[in-house]
Amino acid sequence: MLVKNYGLVKINSMSERFPDQPITTITPRLDRVLDPTRNNSYEKLYIDRLQKRYSEPHRYAHTFEHAVQKAAFIEAHCSNAGFIGDEEARLRRDAILRWAALYSDVSYSPVLSREASKAQSAATAAKDLSIWFYDSEINKISSLICGTYEDFKTSNDPDLALFLDADLSILGSPAQEYKKYAANMRQESGHQSDREYAKQRADYLIGLLKRDQIFVTDAAFNTLEPQAHRNIITELDHLGY
Repeated sequence: MLVKNYGLVKINSMSERFPDQPITTITPRLDRVLDPTRNNSYEKLYIDRLQKRYSEPHRYAHTFEHAVQKAAFIEAHCSNAGFIGDEEARLRRDAILRWAALYSDVSYSPVLSREASKAQSAATAAKDLSIWFYDSEINKISSLICGTYEDFKTSNDPDLALFLDADLSILGSPAQEYKKYAANMRQESGHQSDREYAKQRADYLIGLLKRDQIFVTDAAFNTLEPQAHRNIITELDHLGY
């Protein structure tokens, strides 16, 4: 049995057989987010525009479907994010989280840094969504899109925690779904050699394993954490790490 030790995390290699992931996941059906009966005419218009923006030929992993999956994850777990306030405030907060997820990678480019892509996505969201949201809410959307795990550790913001977990929820998907995601990530970085990509990707994945835990909300940690570890170790083995 091969055992790898990445910082604080010690896990069996996926060269061993692990129990199968249940067929069902905590991500609900995607059609709820896109349901035409719950979106007004402006929302439908911007959803159509988003779909066109996300259909750029260089996208394989950072697609509109991935953005919708994040929005669906958020909608499924908003009640677990520690919000306190009246119903109107809750609805507006939920809308902020939903549209931040949909715009989170709208300006993605594989040749730009994460910070640059996120900043451009936040700027696009601010321009488009100013018709619906107050300036303070636009600032919140921008901070969610650009937020990092380090920002959460400093702020302890439950909305940012939920948003970050939604962004990483693909890591806890069933093995075959994750395999497709990993292949799509590699395809998006076709400008890099295999060695360059493997080093960059492995650094990112090992960084996740060095955390005390990958997911910060209870809902994601309790449901997705074990499968995320298994998937990451599988990919690291594939990358030669």
